[in-house]
Amino acid sequence: MKAKKVVLIQGAFDILNYGHVKAFKFAKSQGDYLIVAINSNSLLEGYKRREPTMPWWHKKRIIESISCVDKVVKAPEFSPLGLLKKYKVDVYVISREHKWTKSKEIAYMKGKGGKVCLSRRFNGVSTTEIKLRLVREYLHAAGGTHTQPAQLHTGRNNGAALGPAAVSSDAFISGQALCTLWERQYGPFGSATPKGRRT
Repeated sequence: MKAKKVVLIQGAFDILNYGHVKAFKFAKSQGDYLIVAINSNSLLEGYKRREPTMPWWHKKRIIESISCVDKVVKAPEFSPLGLLKKYKVDVYVISREHKWTKSKEIAYMKGKGGKVCLSRRFNGVSTTEIKLRLVREYLHAAGGTHTQPAQLHTGRNNGAALGPAAVSSDAFISGQALCTLWERQYGPFGSATPKGRRT
């Protein structure tokens, strides 16, 4: 009986979206048995400097329900070298933008006769875009005063509420900048109640 070719892909997958699903399908197409390693809450907090938007076990349950995924494991470190060895991975799938940070993992896979596959960024709704939409909807419903473009760039609003006028122009507001404004005004995404707001 032919041994199954094991594939591993790692990421935060903080708000699961269509782009992630396409990445999983691409990874599965490179082998027979797909392992998805989800970054642990503590790891995500360390490099993103914020709390996870979704609890780790929520993401685990959702990803486990995707038909092309065979196993979901926790990634306690940014480097998956330990996981590559533990699960005897044959194909390691990484995104092109992370290629330069995974030299040890790439060297290990090549040294054992394995394969490293570069996954492109798939078109779809990104985590930042989802957050941006939610922030806009929330601020539109909450109302507030006008925030100047210069204040949006620096993240300072001098205590003024971030109303719909503050998010009316895509020309000078990036998704990341608006997410940063939200967290400074109301606290981190995923918190039960935004600071300064009543439920």
